[in-house]
Amino acid sequence: MQFKKEAFINTFSLAIFLLSIFILLFFPKTITFASTTAGCGEYWGGNWTIPANTYCGVLNEVIAVSKHLVLQPGSTLELNGTTNLIFGFKYRIPITINNTGNSNTLNAWPVLINLSTNNLISAGKMRSDCGDIRFGDADLNGYAYWIESGCNSASTLIWVNITSIPASRNKVIYVFYGNPSATSISNPREVFLVNSIYLETRDCSDSTNCGYTDNHAEFDTLRTTGRTLHGSGYRNAIDDAWDPWNTTSNYYWSRYRFLFIANQTTTYCFGTNSDDASEVPIYPCDGYGSEHSCGAHDVVSYWYGSHASGTCGSNGTIGCRGLSNGQGVWIDYAQSEWTGGQLSQMCINTTTGFPWKVVNETNFPLRLYARKYTKPEPNAIIGTEESNLPQYIYIYSGGKLYIYPPAGINKP
Repeated sequence: MQFKKEAFINTFSLAIFLLSIFILLFFPKTITFASTTAGCGEYWGGNWTIPANTYCGVLNEVIAVSKHLVLQPGSTLELNGTTNLIFGFKYRIPITINNTGNSNTLNAWPVLINLSTNNLISAGKMRSDCGDIRFGDADLNGYAYWIESGCNSASTLIWVNITSIPASRNKVIYVFYGNPSATSISNPREVFLVNSIYLETRDCSDSTNCGYTDNHAEFDTLRTTGRTLHGSGYRNAIDDAWDPWNTTSNYYWSRYRFLFIANQTTTYCFGTNSDDASEVPIYPCDGYGSEHSCGAHDVVSYWYGSHASGTCGSNGTIGCRGLSNGQGVWIDYAQSEWTGGQLSQMCINTTTGFPWKVVNETNFPLRLYARKYTKPEPNAIIGTEESNLPQYIYIYSGGKLYIYPPAGINKP
């Protein structure tokens, strides 16, 4: 590999001094988003360092460096095949994650970011498919993310899995963009709990809303009023013949919350089977922050009132919605039980030949996802765009410190 020399420092002692200062100021604590090549990596938020006495040969990769490229003594970097060395995502926006109202430290926590991308795309700063979006922080940690909806709009919903949010404090992260060669790494499997459904059961002993639940408004009353919690946790199905958290199994209501992701573009139909009442609403953004924070619910299927169980997909009112491959919808299944027999069951089919199947991880593998819940939810405050242009390439070799601008590096 050839390097075009921009600045050359001959004095050995000066080189050692400058290198020491650079190590103290700029060396990263960690390198994240590493590639499969040992010692090499693609990541966002800081330096790319090739360790001392290490050969780093990269074949057919795109490597993005957002600050400095650092070759420590005795290291070699060789770019082979179609490898491209791209310095930087040109822009970044600070995002303050406000957790000041919550006394709990939140670890591996999905946070909803509502970002305006249409102006950035129209200005030529971001790819039209949002493929160059990345998230990281000042400690050089990269964060996985999933774009739920709204690319190239004023309301792009993005879930970011943040490693740790301190209790009762703010945490600043960054969204990076401005790299036309980058492609999307949006992935729900890296953000949410896979093959999981979150379940809460609570007391339901008032006759107005629970004996029996006759409409969506009464279920929404159950969702928004505080009632004694029987238990909560994660399950892999909506198919319970009793309250899992209370053996008496009378006078309770169940709330199952999960993200369903379509694996083909077709019409999906949703059904419910219950004893007593039940409904299947689709929620915008899972009501993050508050129950109706992203708009009204879409009740796609229901079976209200007092009745015994029947057959899922046959009883009650069935509803269908067209979904695209990869599109996700948040489902908030609710069931209430007064006395007698109990059942919570949900099923899905498609108009393209997929029969009615009970919602569980066997029938819908890698298509059911759950997030974590807390009160109050941390909220995201979007800052002002900043430049994220790279600075220099530092190479220490043979007692000399070479300093290059990013444009000065060429493949052989």
